[in-house]
Amino acid sequence: APLPEGGSEVCGKFESGPTPSGLYEVQNNVWGSDKPQCVRIFDTGFEVLDADHDDNGGVAAYPSIFTGCWHGTCTTNHALPEQVADLGPLSSAWTVRIPDDQEKWNAAYDIWFSPTNDDTGTDGLELMIWIDYADVGPIGSRQDTVTIGGITWDVYTGRADGHGFDTISYLATDADKTRSVIDLPLNDFFDDALARDMLQPDWWLTTIQAGFEPWSKGAGLATVDFSVTGVTT
Repeated sequence: APLPEGGSEVCGKFESGPTPSGLYEVQNNVWGSDKPQCVRIFDTGFEVLDADHDDNGGVAAYPSIFTGCWHGTCTTNHALPEQVADLGPLSSAWTVRIPDDQEKWNAAYDIWFSPTNDDTGTDGLELMIWIDYADVGPIGSRQDTVTIGGITWDVYTGRADGHGFDTISYLATDADKTRSVIDLPLNDFFDDALARDMLQPDWWLTTIQAGFEPWSKGAGLATVDFSVTGVTT
């Protein structure tokens, strides 16, 4: 199906803009490349434009859509930050489009927790959920395999060089890679991270993001539809 037409574009490396409804924010987030990139924002998602990143052995960008607060930018009508112990049921639906010419990439949730009630979310835990990916791997080493939401995930834990926070990543196994999830039970991932002592119940959930990490190329990656249920006020 074709993507919605129109919409605003943001092209600054760290520029972002709200979806027309104001429910979500879309960020360009070109943190690992000097190549140009823009995102076109529409109400249910976004499309990456003009990106032709070189493969430098690392992530070029994380164009993504989010709810909550991220580096001081907050969406409207959200209940975040909220303490993990106080969270109600949270679920998400996400459908992505991956052009055939993409080489090294993932489509992943990036969910941030902070020990304090602030809006940075960069000093507690990074929890990633990779629904699909090609020729790239996560931070750390594989620890386990779990089944959540009817999908089997390989669990990786580790800490990136120079980072003061741990990362736990759930990668859909090759047989379970998907480009669309419906009612993905986010709390079940949080419970797993709690059981591994990676997450603490008195920490704060600050933001739920979903997007792409292209190691190369990038143009045409698109979030067709995205929603999070349970975080609005």
